[in-house]
Amino acid sequence: MKISKISVRRLQIPLRLRFEQSNSRAAYSDSTIVEINTGNNLIGYGESCPRPYVTGEDFVTVSRDIHDVADLLKQTAFKSIEDIRECVTVVLPRHMGPAAVCAVELALLDAWSKETGTPMAAALGATLPARVQYAGVVPLRSPEGTAQLMALMRHFAFKDLKLKIDA
Repeated sequence: MKISKISVRRLQIPLRLRFEQSNSRAAYSDSTIVEINTGNNLIGYGESCPRPYVTGEDFVTVSRDIHDVADLLKQTAFKSIEDIRECVTVVLPRHMGPAAVCAVELALLDAWSKETGTPMAAALGATLPARVQYAGVVPLRSPEGTAQLMALMRHFAFKDLKLKIDA
């Protein structure tokens, strides 16, 4: 698989309610989207959610880092899933942070899956679970606000919850 073009863009989606935890607050989701075009006119998509308080990265640094390695990626012939693995575990971490590597890795895997016609889970040697389990998240709120969200979580029958607390 050869890469012909790499694009990076920002995706911000307003949240229905402000999300707060001890080290940050947000009124919108903030993701970095990477598109990798292959020589066969297929597009692989990847996403990461850079957080300065987690990895020190933000959209600007992730975008810059990906643009800085674009030529290196375009010069690489990915002949196997192992080539992708080596790229994202050995080569890319020397040039960029984990959020940038994440977005590129997902885009490479998506493109590879499309190029080879292999479902990504099969390409990675994984089996899909029969059921996906998801946890509800309850951000920092007033006691009344927390009670309202907990009632919603009960209504939607979440079996697992993540409660954000402050020290």
